[in-house]
This record gives sequence, C-alpha cells and structure tokens, in this order.
Amino acid sequence: MPRPAIDHDGLQAEIQEALDSGRTIAQIHEDLVVRGFPITKRTLERRLREWGLQRQVRVEVTDELLDLVRLYFFVRGYSDQLIVRQLQQDGITLSERSLRRLRAEYGMKRRYRTTEESEEALELAKAFLQAHVQQSAAILGFGRGYLYQFVRIQAQIRVAKNQLYDYYREQWPESVTKRRAGNWHHRTNFRVPGPNFMWCLDGYEKLRAFGFEVFGCIDAYSRLIIWIYIGRSATTALSTLKQFLRTVEYKRIRPLFTRSDHGGETPLWVAAQAGLAGAAGTVISYDGPDGESRTHSQGDRISSCHIWGPSKRNVRIERWWRSLREGVSDRWIAFSRELIENGLFVQSDIGDQIAVYILYGPIIREEFAEFTELWNGHVVRKQKNRPHVNPGVPWELYLSAQSRDYGVKVRDNSPELSILRTMYEPLQNIEIDEFLSAETVTWGNRQLQELQFTGVFRTADDLVRPYLWTYLQLRQRVRQHIDSGQLPQLQVIEPPRGGCEEYLQILQRNADFLPFQQADLSGQALSPDIGEVFNSALYDEEDEIPVVSHGSSYD
Repeated sequence: MPRPAIDHDGLQAEIQEALDSGRTIAQIHEDLVVRGFPITKRTLERRLREWGLQRQVRVEVTDELLDLVRLYFFVRGYSDQLIVRQLQQDGITLSERSLRRLRAEYGMKRRYRTTEESEEALELAKAFLQAHVQQSAAILGFGRGYLYQFVRIQAQIRVAKNQLYDYYREQWPESVTKRRAGNWHHRTNFRVPGPNFMWCLDGYEKLRAFGFEVFGCIDAYSRLIIWIYIGRSATTALSTLKQFLRTVEYKRIRPLFTRSDHGGETPLWVAAQAGLAGAAGTVISYDGPDGESRTHSQGDRISSCHIWGPSKRNVRIERWWRSLREGVSDRWIAFSRELIENGLFVQSDIGDQIAVYILYGPIIREEFAEFTELWNGHVVRKQKNRPHVNPGVPWELYLSAQSRDYGVKVRDNSPELSILRTMYEPLQNIEIDEFLSAETVTWGNRQLQELQFTGVFRTADDLVRPYLWTYLQLRQRVRQHIDSGQLPQLQVIEPPRGGCEEYLQILQRNADFLPFQQADLSGQALSPDIGEVFNSALYDEEDEIPVVSHGSSYD
C-alpha cells in the first residue's frame, strides 16, 4: 500500500516561523521526522526554494548592527521592511527573515506569545515609569500615544497601549483630568505632495524670559521635525542661518520651498535658501488651468523658493509648538514664571543666568529632545473627515519609497555645495550651542557634586518646582563666587548679534560670493495659477504669495 502524500504546503507557515525563530534547516528537518513527517532533507530544501525561502545564512551580529536595529525598531518604530531598507543605506545587507530572527534572539518583539510574557513586560514598564517620575515630570503631560512611545523608546519595552495607559490613569489621575480639560483646536487643511517639498520654520519664545530660546523646522508633508534648537540665540539672524546651513550640509539636501513669518531672525537663512536655489536652477513642471504645460523656475529670487506668511498660518509648525507645550514645556513655563514673580530669577542677573544654565540647561534640552523623538515616532491616524491628512509615522512618511522626495540634492563637486560651504565657512567659529564657557560648566558640575545633586526628586513638590532647593543653593554659591573675584571667571556665552550687514562683512573677508548683493535675480515669483492648479489648501488671503501644493514635478 503506497504511503499517503504529505501536505508540504500546509507546513509552510510553521516552517517559516521556525526559520524566523532562528532554527537551522537541519534542526527543522529533524523535528519534522520525529513528529512523523518522513521528508528528506533534500526535499525540504527544494520546497524552501519553491516557497522563496533560501538556505539560512548567518549574519555576523556586531554591536553596530544591534545598535542600528534597536534605533530603528524602538526609537523610530520602523516596520521590518523599512528597517531592512535603512540598513542597506547604512551598508549592511540583511533580509527581512534574518532581521526577524535577530529581533527574536535579542528580545525585540512586536507581540508576545504568552500572557506571562505580556504581564512581565507590563511590570517592567510600570517600574520604569515609577523610576522616571522620580527624576522628571515629563510624562505627566503625555497622552496615551506619547506615553506608549516614551516607554518604547526610553525603556525599549513594547507593551499593550491600553494596559499601560490604564496604569498611568490610576497612578496620576490629575494629569489625565488636566489634559482632557484642554481646548480642542480645529486645524485647517494643509496639503503638500511629498517629503522635502516644504520646510516650515519658526521660533518659540515661551521660555525666552527664562533664558531659553527655541527654533524649529518641520517637514510639511511628513510632520517630521528636521531639527529643534534650544539655546541662547534662536532669535538672531546669524544663529538661524547657521542652523539652516549646517542642516543642509549634513543632509546634503535642501527643501524645494521654505515657509516662515517676517521675524527678525529669518532674512539670512531665507537668502541662503535663495542662493542655493539660484545655483541649482531648479525647474518645476505643471499643467496650467487651461491644460497647457507650464514651468516655474527657481533662482536666487526669494519669492521663487520661499513663502512669507503670518506665524498663525504656518500651521504645521504651530501645531508642533502646541504639542510641545502640552507635552513638555508647559511645566517649565509655569515654573519659570513662579521664579520670576518671586524674584528668584532675574533675567538680567548674570548669577541667576549661570545657575539656571548649570542646573536646568541639560535637563530642558534632554526633555525637549526626548519629546521630539516621541513626535517623530508617533502615529498620525487616518481621519475620516480630513482626507488631506497623511496617516502614518513621521519618520516612515519622510523616508517612504511610496512618496516622491522633492528635496533638491546638494551633490559632490556641485555649484550648490561650493556656495553652501562658502556661506557656512564664516560661521564655523560662531558659537550658538553652548550656554556657558567650558570653565564655568566644569565649576558648576563640581558645585552640584558638593551639593550631592543626583537628579532624583527629593519631595513631591519637585514635580512642580523641579530641584528648587538645589537651584537656590547653587544660585547663592554662584553669587558668592562672582563677588569673591576668584578664578575661574564665570561666563555666559553671548549670542551672536548682527544681521545682513555683519554677515556680508564676514563674507567679504572670506570669499567673493555675495548672494545677498546680486542685482540680477534669477527665478520667477510664484504665480497664483500654481496654487489653483494644485488645488492648494495653503493659499490664504493673509499669505503674501500663493503656495504650491499637491503634486508637481521638477527637472
């Protein structure tokens, strides 16, 4: 009597899972035979080829590989497909199957197989939150999504979102109540065709009286925060120029368009965008309202590559500032106002400035950076009544191969790169990142050690008034040291002052290229029919020129 046929195809899913879990072909074959499936190893290998599953090849697991996978998996929340694509760009070739095996081996799980595993992860997440709230009140401004992202990124734990938030609501009910009481804001339609089509830039001055100035840039399509700056000089033209140029140099790409208000910090970086556009000579092709093919030429004419408009209409960056305030800055705004109103911080007092920068500077920067990571990894949900909203994760939307990247590449040996470096070189020695001199930082850290500052909250009051006792003690020590005249001399780094004239003088001393003095400007001012053709939801009567939106091409 012939042997009954074996349904190999019915075993495909099981064999796939075994391969993903790290089992070798030999181990899988042995297991099948023991379980009563008399299949030869050669037949198994043939079926694997038919199913598109190649013989398993072990990838060398290095610290570099693990660090990158953890970054893309936990911090950025990428899918396996996108992780593999990003690793390829990093020079590492890895299949999705090998990646899944690697994740399983090193505990990077998207879901748990047993209730025990799920409960264990939840307990670890609870312990992490309790430990974190002893050092920072940042999580007390988070909603369900941000809380989940925070635990995933900082603790590298994936846990059920609803279970985590139920625990959060039980532990800190007043924070949930306060968040629900917040105003709901209706956002207007805002439509752009792809990443790097438009960067929206703006400053945030809510903490300026406390000595911290903030400037940020968001990609209008993906909502990805391109950069956020926290320092002493976000509202100076030279500072924002350096921020813009070093970002473009690092990414080797400039946005097709930029958008901002008429703030005093904008003229230089806007002119730099125009200078780069003039060198690239970008041409946008589109069909006019009459169906005729038309073109828009970019150049060093600012209105060919930049959109001016009131800050309140710069909806992408304004929405980000609102989320930033809800998530992290509101506590610092309230605390700083209390210090100022009670005479415990005077902005013009050098001693108060130094004490604040020594103690609170690193903390505020870290909390803002953590929230930016949360934002870039949060899920933008699909909204039934707002079809213009692009659902997805900002990082994935920004890097997705499904959407055209409209950024203009700054290639090696190109005129754009030459101009970029000519503009950036004079700014290299202009300090915009440090609050204090190196000697002052060293002295300040020594004082914190003597005060036995550990970064752990001493009382419940620290949640509202973080490390107030330490600040007052440090403030007194700073004043006594300044009054004594002893070394080191405590110094605050002064922000770079000046604007167009000062920068032109710097350029004149360093190069012949002067993009801001050219009389013959190239490029076309944006035409109203572009906004009409692309069904622009960005065109607003308060904008000074129409905004391109929704699907264009360029050569």
